Amino acid sequence: MAPPHIDVDMNNLGKDKPMTYFVDVAVKPEVTLGDVEGIKATRVDTAILDGDVEAELEHRLSHKSELLPKKGDTLAQGDTAIFDFTGYLNGEEFEGGKAENHQLKIGSGQFIPGFEEGMIGLKIGETRDVPVTFPAEYQAENLSWSTRGL
Repeated sequence: MAPPHIDVDMNNLGKDKPMTYFVDVAVKPEVTLGDVEGIKATRVDTAILDGDVEAELEHRLSHKSELLPKKGDTLAQGDTAIFDFTGYLNGEEFEGGKAENHQLKIGSGQFIPGFEEGMIGLKIGETRDVPVTFPAEYQAENLSWSTRGL
């Protein structure tokens, strides 16, 4: 509950005059409980597993952390790279295969197999072709080797 608000009437203050003030207070409303007979409630499982705690801590740490430049100049497992890339299929750029200033933690498994591994050892400013094979069940059918007949 909020504390009371007191307002003193300053216009009528004086010797031998009663002091007038106003007080605003919040009061709890009267509540009449209706018929609750027959209402059913289900208990929600609130068990917290060790893995849940670890996952939440990791999530909070990753969102509050600051990305700092690496002291060395070669990209290694666990490093975060910020890079531009363009994907080609049979010598032609393909839709959705290009990005600028893309951030990727090497070893996170966010890219198709072989891509992150192919970046290890890159130096700042260096470019490299990283040949990869898209998985058979890749979501973009035009890139999936099962639909391209490989």
